Amino acid sequence: MPVIAPGVVPPVQIGAETADVLGLRLGLPYASHNNVEGVDLALFATDTAGDFTGLQLAGFYNGVGHTMRGVQAAGFINDVKGDVLGIQAAGLANRAGGFAEGLQIAGIANLGKDGNYGMPYLPEDVYAELRRLSRFKDQLSEDRIRAINRLHREMSIYFPEYKDAFGKIESAFALEVLKEAPFPEDILAIGADGLRDIWRRAGLKGRGYGRAGKIVDLASGSVGLVHGTQGGRKAVRWFAAELERLNGEIADTEEMLHTRCREIPCASNVLEIRGIGENILCGILSEMGDISRFDDAKEIQKMSGLSLVSSSSGKHRGDTKISRRGRKRLRYWLFQAARSSVAYADEFRALHIYYTTRKENPLKKMQSLIVIACKLLRIIYMLLRTGRSYDPSRMLGDIHRPAEKTSVA
Repeated sequence: MPVIAPGVVPPVQIGAETADVLGLRLGLPYASHNNVEGVDLALFATDTAGDFTGLQLAGFYNGVGHTMRGVQAAGFINDVKGDVLGIQAAGLANRAGGFAEGLQIAGIANLGKDGNYGMPYLPEDVYAELRRLSRFKDQLSEDRIRAINRLHREMSIYFPEYKDAFGKIESAFALEVLKEAPFPEDILAIGADGLRDIWRRAGLKGRGYGRAGKIVDLASGSVGLVHGTQGGRKAVRWFAAELERLNGEIADTEEMLHTRCREIPCASNVLEIRGIGENILCGILSEMGDISRFDDAKEIQKMSGLSLVSSSSGKHRGDTKISRRGRKRLRYWLFQAARSSVAYADEFRALHIYYTTRKENPLKKMQSLIVIACKLLRIIYMLLRTGRSYDPSRMLGDIHRPAEKTSVA
């Protein structure tokens, strides 16, 4: 057989070659020869009809008809009809017709063969609706916060006293004024009676009418910028209208969330816990998904990142903390449920006080809230799986409280 040393092949080859290559072989899409010793590089695939010795690299596929000695690396598949003496590395699979002596590395194939993989959970039916609506509500809330911040910026330029005048700029009374008379010169033009007329036309009721005189007084002594007010006025009116629109969209989305949440069996039992409302329950269920796929509440605790891990190495024993791995939104809603329950439910408030004031191993306030969040998770799991009603006395009875040691005189 003729020998080419070194051999640089044309970019495209059709059919198998009958020559041997000793040295370097380059093929852009595809390279094919009989026996190769040296370095074989191709963008897509290399194919050696006989034996290969050296380094074989291809983006997708390496093929050897007989024996391979050296290193093969391919993005997808290494295929050797005979023996492998060396290293094979592929993203999908390595194949050897004879025996393999050396190291074979295949990411996806080995994961599947060894069972080191997990199928992603895709929520279905009502749980899919809950998750999508929950994410959409979060997006609307982010847009609302962005509109409020931009509205604050515009008002701080042209009416710096706006906080003393309106209080909360996102309140209904403030938004109605901002849509019609946002700046001091506009307020002075209509006066206190004009402000009250704006609120009456909007159908607003409450104590906001008494602020009309104060708003006019602050507008008369304002030190805001008086140039460029036309563009600023347009921006303020647009942000105020956008804020009202987003408030309506968020309210409609919350109503849809609550309606779909009521379709979940036994979800109403969770609402018996004081401090857990429909918003918190919808957030937890949208992130948790179908609870029947879990065998134990500890699986959900691990998925939420609330499982305990210790930072230790050798003889060093660090602090024990929560892992913070998993679904951070589920961890957020469980923490909000713990805060709200401690604030409104007597049994959880008593539990929080016990955890933070016990003589042996008292917890910090944040640690106590994390423990209560895990307790709430187990309660929610039990209520949804069994359909039982919530019993505060039973919850407190499950808490293990070591007996106090009495000193002997």
